[in-house]
Amino acid sequence: MTRYAIGIDAGATNLRCALVNEQGQILHEIRERSKGIWNGPVYVDQLSTLTQKMLNEPACRGLMFDGLGIGTCGQVNLKGELFGHNGDPSIKIDPPVPLAALISARLGMPVKVVNDGQAAVFAEAIYGAGRDVQNVVGFTIGTGIGGGIVLNKKIFQGAQGTAGHLGFLIINFEGELSAAGVPGVAEDLGSGTSIGRIARTRIAADPERGKLMLELADGRIGDVSGFQVFEAVKRGDPLAQEVVEYCGKAIGAAAVSMIHALNPDIILLSGGVAEQGDLLVRPIREFVRTYSLYNTRNTPVRIAELGSQAGVIGAAALILNE
Repeated sequence: MTRYAIGIDAGATNLRCALVNEQGQILHEIRERSKGIWNGPVYVDQLSTLTQKMLNEPACRGLMFDGLGIGTCGQVNLKGELFGHNGDPSIKIDPPVPLAALISARLGMPVKVVNDGQAAVFAEAIYGAGRDVQNVVGFTIGTGIGGGIVLNKKIFQGAQGTAGHLGFLIINFEGELSAAGVPGVAEDLGSGTSIGRIARTRIAADPERGKLMLELADGRIGDVSGFQVFEAVKRGDPLAQEVVEYCGKAIGAAAVSMIHALNPDIILLSGGVAEQGDLLVRPIREFVRTYSLYNTRNTPVRIAELGSQAGVIGAAALILNE
C-alpha cells in the first residue's frame, strides 16, 4: 500500500502545501501568502487551516495519511517549537511556539517540524542528488545562505535543533559583524546579497572597470545586484568574474570547514545563486580540491536536483522516512 503525507514549506513570504507519496512525488499542491511567522497564534491557525484545505481537496479524498511535516523559516528546537529567528539568531521567541504539538492537536495526526533549510537538504539526501550516499552537507545559496546536515540518512539537528545554519560559519574572524553578532560569516561573503554589495564597492573604486555592470543596471550603481554581476560574467567581464571568484572562494572555505568537521560523502549546493552553475560552482570546487585535507580533496561538490520542490518534499519526508 502506498504511503502518503502532507508537506508544508513555510517560508517567510509564501506557504507551499503538497500531497506527497513515499517516492517523493508531489501529487497535488496549493499555495498562499504567509501571514507571518512571528505572531504565534496566527501562524498556527494558518498552517492548520491550510492543511485542512489540502485534506479537503479531491486529490486527497479516500487516502490515508501518515502525518504532516513542516519546514519553517526560523529556528526550531527538538520538540518542534519555534524559538528563534534565522535573520538574527540572537533573538529568542519566549516562550517558544509549540507548532508541532498545537497543530497535531488541531488536526488529530502526527506532526513534525524542522527548519526549512534542514527540510530541503533532507529531501535531496533521500530523493535527490544525495540519494546514493549516507552523509550530506547542503548549502542553500540565495539572498542569504542556509543549509542542513544529514548523517546516516537522518537530519542532524544538534543539541538544540539549530545545526545546519551554515551561513553563520566564520570565514574571517576579524571581519565585520553580521546581524547576529558573528564576525566574517559565509552569508556576508558568498550570498546573492553579498555578491551585489561587493560588486558595488568595487565599481565605486573603479567605475571604468565596472562600466558593463553599471550599464546593465541602467547606470545606477545602487541597482547593481547579483543578477547584473552574473550577466556580466556571461559576457566576459573581468571585474564581475573577480567578484564571483571571491564569493565562490568564501563558500568554498565554508565547505572545507564542513568537510574537515564531518567528512561528508558530498557537498550539495542549492538555491537561486547555486543554480548559476559553473559560474559559482567552479571556484567552490577548486577551493575544496586545493585546500581540503589531502584525503578529502575529492569530496564531490554537486548542484542539487530538486530545485524549489525540495522544501515541501523534505517536509513530507520527515513523516515518510522515519
